Amino acid sequence: MDVNTAFKSACRVLLGREIGELREFEPYLLRVINPLSQKASSLSKKKLYIASEYCKGAKLIAYDEMEKLKIAPLNINKIKDMDSLLCEVSERFYYCGSKNLGNSMQVQESDECIDSSFVHHSYEVLKSEYVAYSAYIRESSYLFGTSWAGGSAFCLSCHGLHTNTRCFETYYSGNLTDSHFCYQCNGCSNCLFSFNQRGKHYMIGNLELAREKYLEIKKSLLGEVAEELSKKKAFPSLFTLVD
Repeated sequence: MDVNTAFKSACRVLLGREIGELREFEPYLLRVINPLSQKASSLSKKKLYIASEYCKGAKLIAYDEMEKLKIAPLNINKIKDMDSLLCEVSERFYYCGSKNLGNSMQVQESDECIDSSFVHHSYEVLKSEYVAYSAYIRESSYLFGTSWAGGSAFCLSCHGLHTNTRCFETYYSGNLTDSHFCYQCNGCSNCLFSFNQRGKHYMIGNLELAREKYLEIKKSLLGEVAEELSKKKAFPSLFTLVD
């Protein structure tokens, strides 16, 4: 299964249906991270991906080009003081992009991925799989448009998660399952538009409902969300909705 197929699977889990191809949602999913920059290697001009914060004009190489660098040892006779040392060393400085390490496979347009597979346009990803347009991900799977998440799965457009499962538009929450549009909720499940809740279930806002009633409303609401995502390839963030 590739990343695009995994995205469709995640949408079925989270929204009850597929909403389109992964590439169509690139601008929407990149909202939560600083996008990677596509640069050219100073050695070969091949494409590489690296964080956008590096200084302009810096010399860059791809990780798989490091062995191609032929750098002579420093000439100790030219080093008289700090300025001469910096002058000698500066010619040897290269920033390295497209660093995908360990047992990684099927990693595309990404940087700093370790022991991860099926990753697209993401960075700082460790021991994870099926990740796209995300950053700072640890031991997670099926994450899209998500940043700062660990031990989580099937999350879309989220930030600041710890051991969350099946969440959409959720922020700074932990041990949360089957919840959408939530903020700072912990140890909860089946919550919609809930903020600062602890150990709650079947909540809409701060109101707890009977399971059947909650699921009825949730199905209707997520149907509308999926329809708008399918048509517009975007959806307002939680912060925009409550502004």
